Amino acid sequence: MKSSDVSSLNNSQKLTFVTSIGCGVAKFDSGESFGETWLELGTLSQPRGAAAFIGPTGNTHTTYNNKIDKGIYVGMFTENLNTAGQGLIRGKLYLYNVYGTDPNVEYHYKIYCVLGDPSIHIWKQIPREVSVDYTESITFGTNLVEFTVNHTSSNLPVDGAVVCVSGNDIFVTGTTDATGSAYLEISSEDLETLTVTVTGETVFPFQGTMEVLPPTGPWVVQDYYLLDDNIGGNGNNLIDYGESILLSLAVKNIGPNNATNVNIELSTSDPYITITDNLHNYPSVPSGQSVLESNGFAFTVAGNIPDGHEVIINGGISNHLCLYRDHRNVVHYELVPNIAYFYNGNEPIKLETNNDLILNCKHDSKFLREYCKDRLSGVI
Repeated sequence: MKSSDVSSLNNSQKLTFVTSIGCGVAKFDSGESFGETWLELGTLSQPRGAAAFIGPTGNTHTTYNNKIDKGIYVGMFTENLNTAGQGLIRGKLYLYNVYGTDPNVEYHYKIYCVLGDPSIHIWKQIPREVSVDYTESITFGTNLVEFTVNHTSSNLPVDGAVVCVSGNDIFVTGTTDATGSAYLEISSEDLETLTVTVTGETVFPFQGTMEVLPPTGPWVVQDYYLLDDNIGGNGNNLIDYGESILLSLAVKNIGPNNATNVNIELSTSDPYITITDNLHNYPSVPSGQSVLESNGFAFTVAGNIPDGHEVIINGGISNHLCLYRDHRNVVHYELVPNIAYFYNGNEPIKLETNNDLILNCKHDSKFLREYCKDRLSGVI
């Protein structure tokens, strides 16, 4: 088969996996190689050619080629290897097991490579759609979650499917048993949306989501904020020294229940910031909605605040407004989004924390990049 034969292929979405065990077929440093022809066919809208290609970048010897070729298929068809990269490594290992320290082994190790993605899953059977049953949300802490995987068409369990749950700091995997079930222990203390991925020998890839939520009841977090210095400053809606600032804070209820009579209190220990209106009541924050209370808070900035000075304004227990001045004596700000713990009526929403939180304070000058740091601890 020649490159011209490959160019005329019209295999559409049935992209093949090519093992071309012959001299120089992956020689990518001088013109377009045979392997590159396979991979560069088609477009995103009209795919053709191959998904991956294994071959050498130089001249080879038949006896060594045969061992690599055999090792690839031993691994993929009798040892349940499923990727091009795994297949090639198994082929090289087979060659070494036969010929050991023969100098030609090292040479063939070096010249054989994968063109394309070595981690791509190679289908050896027709993949089938699966149904994945699992809880759509978990609460803070450690959760043992059951995932059940069945073929959609037959409703029979899928044995050996790989289930992966991933997030910001989470990557947990498990394999289904003969009943189609896998149990994963997932630990998180952060509000986030996790990704659930299921793959397998006969599994058309499944991807879903799982929410990490507070245990029960309403859960109010900062959404966004607005600043107003039209009366107490120069009207540019930025924080400058000597100004009086009105702060409008929007909060969002990401919990399952409505929040009522939510009291939010701001505080700071910084000597250059005086909070003149620190308490505001949000009568109702419905579940899943954001509520903005205009000019609910106010503070003043001292005229002698030092250049580059950092300030943290605490909201509830862990919302922060980070302030500082740059080399031009302009004060910048960022209300850093983080989980906030506020009172819901007379009952506090409780959470114990004890973590170092590093806040990235942004500004519009490339000459200064500051960070402010605070330790959170306690229960409201």
